[in-house]
Amino acid sequence: MDDSFNIARHVARLVSLLMRQPGNVEQQKLELRTLVLLTKEGTLRLSMREGQLMANGLAVPQVLAGVRDMADQMIAHRVDSVELNQEMAAGELLSISRIIAEAAGEDPSPVHARIKALDAKTVIVQLRAEDAAPEPGTAEYAVATAEPAVGSPERIPFILERANRGGDGAALNPLFEEVAFAVEQATREGKTNVSVNVFTALIAHEHHAADPEVRRQFVLTIRRLTKPHVLNPIARLLLDEPARADSSAAILERCGTDGADAVVDQYSRATTAAERQAFHSAFGRLAAADDSLVAMLSDQRSHMVRTAAELIADRRAAGGAEALAEQLGAGDPRVRRAVVRALGRFDSPFSVDAIARALEDPVVEVRLEAVAALAARKGAKVGDIIGRAIDLEEDIEVQVGMLGALGRVGTPDAVAKLSKAAESGSVFSARKGSGVRVAAVRALAEARTAAAMTTLTALANDKDREVRDAATRAIGR
Repeated sequence: MDDSFNIARHVARLVSLLMRQPGNVEQQKLELRTLVLLTKEGTLRLSMREGQLMANGLAVPQVLAGVRDMADQMIAHRVDSVELNQEMAAGELLSISRIIAEAAGEDPSPVHARIKALDAKTVIVQLRAEDAAPEPGTAEYAVATAEPAVGSPERIPFILERANRGGDGAALNPLFEEVAFAVEQATREGKTNVSVNVFTALIAHEHHAADPEVRRQFVLTIRRLTKPHVLNPIARLLLDEPARADSSAAILERCGTDGADAVVDQYSRATTAAERQAFHSAFGRLAAADDSLVAMLSDQRSHMVRTAAELIADRRAAGGAEALAEQLGAGDPRVRRAVVRALGRFDSPFSVDAIARALEDPVVEVRLEAVAALAARKGAKVGDIIGRAIDLEEDIEVQVGMLGALGRVGTPDAVAKLSKAAESGSVFSARKGSGVRVAAVRALAEARTAAAMTTLTALANDKDREVRDAATRAIGR
């Protein structure tokens, strides 16, 4: 992209340093070295128009350091333009900058004579004689169709319309550079509404770009602005300013997965249910939301992975179950638990098989999450999975959860497993006492099949009081 604005601000900074910090030699050298590098790639023509410093025909924002000083000195010394060629000689620029930085007198001729005496070859200065007629576009010449001032509401539409016409003879890069700078500057100043206005105009004009090179410049400019520090404040407007929600969503949609990432970031930062709901609703407007969420499962930050898993489950994202299953081996057990919980929201044979893998997880909390996810389903397959896993399970809390799940499944095999677990002297009671037997009784009451009721009737006369009381209560339900 054309670097004219960047070169212009460094020239202005150099002149300002020479004026205000003449002893700051190190900073002056730094600016010179920077300019030598920049001008290897491009040229610059600094000129004046209505008191505004122009770089290759476009206004340089006066908020940049030194720009106002440079403009004032060029006017005072009656310098029409300063051109920096490629392979610019640093010595020539330094000599001319020192002259321009000097205090101006009433008669500019001594300054003009010194500039001419330098006979510079790579830095060309155009001077105005005292009796020269004003040139169109200068401060002294009234123009009929002046460009809107930098920072005015009319400026960006004017620039974009010119760009869509192919630049009207001017280079395209500086036009788009000014638009991008306007968004970035508004973002730095916290003026998100301004950045939204400019970004919205940029997208609107992009739709009308017919020339391939103009379209390419639109794409490059939007890509430059597709950064978290620009998009996150825009995503925040979805909550803070509902009236701007449509504009904000259009920008985020245009920025694809990066725009969706910005909404996810705001969702993860939300502190209330209302805030989370506001950002959650925005996902429906973003076509790239699902792709963004799936990609976020690879994030190194565990809290972002957990958030992505939750949102994938909410949206039942296509391919979401498969992407979640790949995270069952994640190092953080909190991530594995969140993934299992999310898989529980998918109703498919694949998700059931994936959850079954988590029954072998080394962390109890993850296994409990898997049991809870399976318990929400019914069917012989779920009963078989839990029936096999319970024989290998050592933790009593997980065993109790598995028994409850078998009760909800209620298949003949599940009831048979529960009846065995409730028996006196079962492998479960031998390991953990009557607690597991009571849990099996309660699960049989949940199943309430004929076989389950037969077992409960027999257990009502059990020697263990806790089992006997639990069975009696179950029968009386």
